[in-house]
Amino acid sequence: MTRVRKAFTTSGCPHCRIVLTPIEEISNKLSIGKRISNIDSYGWEKFKMANHPIMHKLSFDSYPTLIADGVKVKGFLTKNQTRAFLDGFFEGDKIVPEEVKWMRE
Repeated sequence: MTRVRKAFTTSGCPHCRIVLTPIEEISNKLSIGKRISNIDSYGWEKFKMANHPIMHKLSFDSYPTLIADGVKVKGFLTKNQTRAFLDGFFEGDKIVPEEVKWMRE
């Protein structure tokens, strides 16, 4: 699988709303080409359409689901679980700002 970094959520899902904040926080610490994109499938469910077409292509069937670098994670339960997993998983990809010289003085 290629370097896909997608979070699949739906705004009607309480678990999705819980985990979206840490996903966005960690994603903002990554370089632009390595960030996690959120795909909100609410419209697909609201209009009683079949699941989002990409769900079939990437083989998953529930929300929230995170697919990152070939790893599929379903069903985060809390913000802390989500943050802990993402911190560890993306540790090597985070942008670490250079230390500001005036802060050491």
